[in-house]
Amino acid sequence: MAKRTTILVSKSFYQMGVVTLAASVVWILISIVLAWQKPSDLKIDPAILEPVNPKIDRAIIEDLQSREALPEIDWASILTQPDLVASESGGTE
Repeated sequence: MAKRTTILVSKSFYQMGVVTLAASVVWILISIVLAWQKPSDLKIDPAILEPVNPKIDRAIIEDLQSREALPEIDWASILTQPDLVASESGGTE
């Protein structure tokens, strides 16, 4: 094989690439440092940070039991209503 004696890209493109890479790395590092130094504006309710009580709260259970249940739906009667079922003639009567 023949030896290559010419550079495929000029030296200035290599220099621009190195400067761009260095600027990108510096930009990322500065962003990380600024993010670490920024104070947190997050305000958390102290009740959320308290440990969970493993005991069952009877008032909540009674409240859940006192809720009204949804009535059972008779799907057979709903699906057999003539205005909801399309006729065999394409739905036009």
